Amino acid sequence: MVISAPPVTRSQACSRPSSGYPVVCWYGIAIALHTASLAARVYASGGDSNMYQRLAYTDLTRPVRNAELLASVLSYCVGRKAAFLCARLWPTMLRETILETRVGQSLRSR
Repeated sequence: MVISAPPVTRSQACSRPSSGYPVVCWYGIAIALHTASLAARVYASGGDSNMYQRLAYTDLTRPVRNAELLASVLSYCVGRKAAFLCARLWPTMLRETILETRVGQSLRSR
């Protein structure tokens, strides 16, 4: 059985210049690689599935919640205008937003 996502149009997602895949595909790949790496580390350390689930929950909850919040804000015209205004006023905000919506940031602090 093959499960596929609905097609993503150009207006919904940008593509990387070197490929035709939408950016949302790359986020899914990043999450898959991160959780696979986490599972391998837990297995190598003798941990169990409860340990893996606890660590995965810790690593994924914050960035996914932040990305959902950002997506909901940017889905409205007013939210997009406010985001552009804030990015102009606080240039470091864009960098912080990118870091707060990426999976695996908590591993870098360990």
